[in-house]
Amino acid sequence: MFFNLFNHSYKITVSLAIFFLIVSLITRIGLFWLVIDQIDIGFLELIRIFGMGFVFDLGSLLILICPLVVLISCWPNSWRYPKVYAILQIIYSLVFVFITLLVAIIEFVFWDEFNSRFDFHSVDYLEYPYEVVNYFNEYYSLFIYILAVFILVVIVLLIVKRIGIMKMIDPPNTTSKGRMLLLGSWFIISLFYLFVINNTMAETSWNRYNNELTKAGIYAFFSHFYFTEVPFEEEYMTINSTDALAHIEDIYRKPDIIIDQETNALYQSNENDKRPNVILICMESLSADYMSIFGNPKKLTPTLDSLADNGVFFTNMFATGTRTIRGLEAITLSKPPTPYRSMLKRTLKPNLGSINTAFQERGYSSHFFCGGDAYFDEMESFFSKIGFTIVHRDRGFGKKRDQHTKTINFGADEITFENSWGVSDEDVYRKVLKESDRQFHKGSSFFNFILSNSNHKPYTYPEGKIDLSPNGTRLGAVAYSDYALHQFMKTARTKPWYANTIFIFISDHCAVNGNQWAMDVQNYHIPAIIYNHPNLKPERIDKLCSQIDIMPTLFGSLHWKYDKFYFGKDIFKMEEDEERAFIGSYRKLGLMKEKKVLLLDQEKQSNLYQWNPKDNGLTKITLDTLLLKETISYYQLADSLFISH
Repeated sequence: MFFNLFNHSYKITVSLAIFFLIVSLITRIGLFWLVIDQIDIGFLELIRIFGMGFVFDLGSLLILICPLVVLISCWPNSWRYPKVYAILQIIYSLVFVFITLLVAIIEFVFWDEFNSRFDFHSVDYLEYPYEVVNYFNEYYSLFIYILAVFILVVIVLLIVKRIGIMKMIDPPNTTSKGRMLLLGSWFIISLFYLFVINNTMAETSWNRYNNELTKAGIYAFFSHFYFTEVPFEEEYMTINSTDALAHIEDIYRKPDIIIDQETNALYQSNENDKRPNVILICMESLSADYMSIFGNPKKLTPTLDSLADNGVFFTNMFATGTRTIRGLEAITLSKPPTPYRSMLKRTLKPNLGSINTAFQERGYSSHFFCGGDAYFDEMESFFSKIGFTIVHRDRGFGKKRDQHTKTINFGADEITFENSWGVSDEDVYRKVLKESDRQFHKGSSFFNFILSNSNHKPYTYPEGKIDLSPNGTRLGAVAYSDYALHQFMKTARTKPWYANTIFIFISDHCAVNGNQWAMDVQNYHIPAIIYNHPNLKPERIDKLCSQIDIMPTLFGSLHWKYDKFYFGKDIFKMEEDEERAFIGSYRKLGLMKEKKVLLLDQEKQSNLYQWNPKDNGLTKITLDTLLLKETISYYQLADSLFISH
């Protein structure tokens, strides 16, 4: 029966399925070739990559082919509209071929950007079509890619026409019972994939690239779309909540730490109170290894190197994540990362404290500056809720969330250059100087939080500013960002508020993340500098520390008292056994201590690795139960204190 079905009513369906599987195989081989020198190419691994990969390709096919299967299976034999039936199949076939080829090309683009198949980035980016489409158009010449897809579609059409496309589209000539049987079979197989074939089943190798190659882009996309948020206790190892709190209490128990177990919160307290202005510059994608001070020979960051030499320079700090919103949440909330979606996009508990709480209690005027439209990644909503005035390039494309404070837009006369992500760093810094002057003349202390913009693809910036060429390269963007920073500091030093202003320079995340290991540890290493602090002399601090520590360290140096708990610590007061860093990806949650990295993962998994900084390699070692308990305690408590389930 099934043989007859495939020979008649489902000819074109089978042809499209074969086409899709061939394109998927070619895509997998192409991606395989890109990283062939970094993957495990043992015989069994190759079988897994292409064998299990075929299983995921079939799952993707079930998704794409669904409308056509339903059309053919449900078209009544009694309907006398063979041309309509044929036209519907032809239209869907063209759409199917176009989507298949377009996705294949986008997979290579996505791999170039993130070193992975479609993941949570692809899901998040769907919310921001203006920025994403324009970004791809500026950096990858989107028109050329789409044109290439159309040409390929035409080639496919010519081949199919030569075969005789109309001959492949017969009116339903099998019984309704037979077609319903096939539709039911398709439905059962789809349910099997939905409830049994999980995207994480591809992740059985020590080599991350092997795991990514095993996946299929479309199936991975829908998997991440479905699992945007999962309760921590369902997917990750946990311990008794009282034990977790007690363990964290022991870690933070010091004379200046007060813990209130009744409210399941921890509080810190210090004496004295100084109120300088604070300007924090969160530098886009600025990896530590771009700096000359870390051995880069290209002299890309002379300004930042000079600031490091003349400030308090934290040489061993690690970002918590691989995206800007992860850096923003780490700095503003001073907490370890939680799995899946960032705090900026999740429902947080009411009256949640942030670093801005400490500034608001002292009467500071707080502004968040963003060169792009702050609706992107929910920055506008998040920062306004925690008390910031939003200063951004409002293009009017994003839907506006509830506003708790006012917003300030860039005027047309304040923009000298912009790309898909927003205005140039120079334009942002000029706006910061203007607003800082206004805040100063009003007589208020100010806290200005700036997110730089230019060191991001498409890496375009104003011409004639730096010697590096061509425009549109990563190294040029790094050099331009440093140039803009130089211009900002040069002007800031002439301002009457400069002497009473502390500057903090810290990266949001590294430029590149993703290698063959379970966690690309080296590409979490970021620079951090406290500059122009009246009570701190220039020095290098080599303690292992986290992005979440930068603001508690500032507060400690100012002797500020605050009654909200921050997981971050005062780096100056850290003992050797307290040094640690939190590093996380979309699902993996890591704690690093003494070059040991413990990773928590879905399905209540945990693994301990020894990190080798020389080659950035990870070697799996025997699990340390005490370190495991500490890691679970941190992340479990972070989830319970912050997330409103």
